[in-house]
Amino acid sequence: VGPDQLTGAGKTWYDEYLAAHDGNSPATYTAYGNAAAAVTLAALQAAGTNDRWEVLKAVMATKDLPTVLGTTTLDANGDAVGGSISRYKVETWPPAFDSIVSVAE
Repeated sequence: VGPDQLTGAGKTWYDEYLAAHDGNSPATYTAYGNAAAAVTLAALQAAGTNDRWEVLKAVMATKDLPTVLGTTTLDANGDAVGGSISRYKVETWPPAFDSIVSVAE
């Protein structure tokens, strides 16, 4: 979903972002980058090393990690479990959020 539609920790992050950036909204996919960084940092901590294989195994073992997008869990293939699929209209840049296509149950 668009950053202005986040809830919980995501809304807190969005409000803090606005306050720190003179009311300017973050780019469309900034929250996803934030969540990806949270997964990476948690994996580095869990691995206890910067060995690529150990960190990759820790990334793939991500379960119930709180992020700005909500709780993140990865399956055996490294794909996020749950979540929603959103649609954007690319008529201007950055793309404008259009609608939520589906939400995982």
